[in-house]
Amino acid sequence: MYAYTGCDTLSAFAGHGKLRALTLIMRSEHFQEVFRKLGQSGELSMDLFKKLQAFTCKLYTASTTTEDINTARHQLFCAQCGELESSQLPPCESSATSACPKPSQAWLGQK
Repeated sequence: MYAYTGCDTLSAFAGHGKLRALTLIMRSEHFQEVFRKLGQSGELSMDLFKKLQAFTCKLYTASTTTEDINTARHQLFCAQCGELESSQLPPCESSATSACPKPSQAWLGQK
């Protein structure tokens, strides 16, 4: 979870702390499985990335039914009538792709 959400001082998800992310994971077997799979391979599959997007959507808006991060950004922006700072929105898909952790060889138990 820490690898995905970032450190406390430079959070990948501004204003959304580790407790909220941990609570989401602990309450959902689906998200627990997503984070178990994260880092098992040196590559991030599109399927796993889509599941991480769904997690991110829930991180920002618990009641959302969308699993697409760009749609969630748009819905949140419209719901607040544009009265949001960009840091209050989830990252767009292209930013989230580059922010996803790239497992190191040490993570994978390889030398």
